Amino acid sequence: MSGSRCVSGNGHNPGGNVSKRIATLDIGSNTFLLLISESDGRRVVPLQTGYGVVRLGEGTDKTGRISEAAMERAMDCLQDFWQNIRAAGCEQVYACGTSALRDASNSGDFIERVCRRFGFEIQIIEGRQEALYSFYGALSDAPETPGPVLVVDIGGGSTELSFGDLSGMKSFASLKVGTVRMTERYIRCDPVTEDEVLALREAARHQLAGVEFLQQQPGTIIEVDGTGTILATMALKLEVYDDERIHHMRLQRAEIEKLTATLIANTIADRRKLPGLPANRADVILAGALIIDEILKAAGRDAVTISTRGLRYGMALGVARGELLAGSC
Repeated sequence: MSGSRCVSGNGHNPGGNVSKRIATLDIGSNTFLLLISESDGRRVVPLQTGYGVVRLGEGTDKTGRISEAAMERAMDCLQDFWQNIRAAGCEQVYACGTSALRDASNSGDFIERVCRRFGFEIQIIEGRQEALYSFYGALSDAPETPGPVLVVDIGGGSTELSFGDLSGMKSFASLKVGTVRMTERYIRCDPVTEDEVLALREAARHQLAGVEFLQQQPGTIIEVDGTGTILATMALKLEVYDDERIHHMRLQRAEIEKLTATLIANTIADRRKLPGLPANRADVILAGALIIDEILKAAGRDAVTISTRGLRYGMALGVARGELLAGSC
């Protein structure tokens, strides 16, 4: 269930009044994400992005620790990121750790290792801050959104839900419902069994039942995670990921249910052959599909808008606004 792949791509700089060039890193439980950007506090100009499927939180739900193998994968990915950061001439690096680092008893060992090699500190943020920066990121270039907005960020270890409007986040929830965590807890068979699917759905439904603002039926739901972008890519049957086609795409719940049925019917090996599904996500994508389906049901909505702007974009805005300060080793 492990793998590592780091890639980067160029963004478009439309010019304008922007601040210093920085790097923001989302150190997730499943995926590491890099953004090199400039921001004036109102918008973010992306210059380069990168990602790596690291599985830092692999086994953490059971052992309470980050494994040595996961740390090594993480360091390899960060080395690739670091080369891009230095080449881009970034003035500062801001890195935030999420669910896996919140949960693991040896997070400090990993953070110290990163400090020694790269000279920047990973700051472990709580669920509220993670939800807030995901909200910032989602709304940083969102089209006009009528009524309340729900932002969904399904990670490897947790799911953050942010509820608010264009004036800001009003409520949030941080749930221990993530793709890696739920797969490790509930999925044992390949192909998956009906009982396993039902158990995972019920566990997600149980946690969502305590989120009162879902009953307010948001006008727009924006999903800012890998689950959303992968499901959108699969729905379009794209062989190569296309950010321009995915970003702001509206994905119907009926299409999510159709994709979920396909994932349930196939073994992991066969899923890897499906158009749009990265091989290193084939084992955990079903959990993500089931989670977003349950969120849509709980919120009473039939579609979700996919966004490629999440936590790392919100972090960039937080830096420009003076809300997020760089840690020191």
